[in-house]
Amino acid sequence: MENSSVSTSHDLTPGVFMYVFIGSVHYTVGFPLNIWALWLIVSTQATRTEILTLNLILMEILSSVGFLLYVVDSFSRSFSINRLSLFHQASVVVGRVLFPWQVCMDRYLAVVHPVAFIRYKQIQYRGSCLAVLWLFAIGCGLINIFLPMNFTAVSIFAFAVFLPILSTEIFCSLSIVRILRRSGPGHKESQEKKEANQQKRRAVQVICVGLLMLALNNFPFILVPFFNVDTEEFLTAALGLSCLGSPIQAVLFLSRSGRLSCRSIC
Repeated sequence: MENSSVSTSHDLTPGVFMYVFIGSVHYTVGFPLNIWALWLIVSTQATRTEILTLNLILMEILSSVGFLLYVVDSFSRSFSINRLSLFHQASVVVGRVLFPWQVCMDRYLAVVHPVAFIRYKQIQYRGSCLAVLWLFAIGCGLINIFLPMNFTAVSIFAFAVFLPILSTEIFCSLSIVRILRRSGPGHKESQEKKEANQQKRRAVQVICVGLLMLALNNFPFILVPFFNVDTEEFLTAALGLSCLGSPIQAVLFLSRSGRLSCRSIC
């Protein structure tokens, strides 16, 4: 049954080589950092205050697991491993787009609509939003098991999900940057104002890093409909490119918690 149903071996095409090479670096560097960050959040009982960061890091850990599944699937002829790999890839691709988007919405409310943010930041509202995003990501993974993505499916999904998310996240990020770059009242460069300006610069830098991750996680998949290429090959290369930003969230959290020195950004 397995031989007739699925062929799980992957030829060493440029897309596969890119994913394996970048994924290996991602697993070697990103996986330990993400595990370290996850352990710190759990051990310090910061799951309530760092709930968004926790979910971002969990998704990056799942991305590392997905790379291992891809490697095993490449050398195995197991139908179940192939289906699990398909489920995992779709869930991670969608989740790595949705959760940074929620973080961006959270920052947007905090800066642009602080009154609404006071109500939204309660754990029940954030938890409900996260539950919806997890269900959506899992649902996409289940769909990919029975209907593996082809050119048409990827094109529809790119325009229906990725492009709106990309547009709203860019708009919200630019709105945040515009407000943060405004000068406060007064002209005297007091010590408090200098510290506030330094915090604003760091916040702008973090947002720029978020936009970079957004580009890595979104653009390759949005470009699929515009190129008449092998969809599987293109998606494999896109998975590799999306691995480049894997350690960033962990590094930002570890720097913020004083475990790593990254003062220029954090």
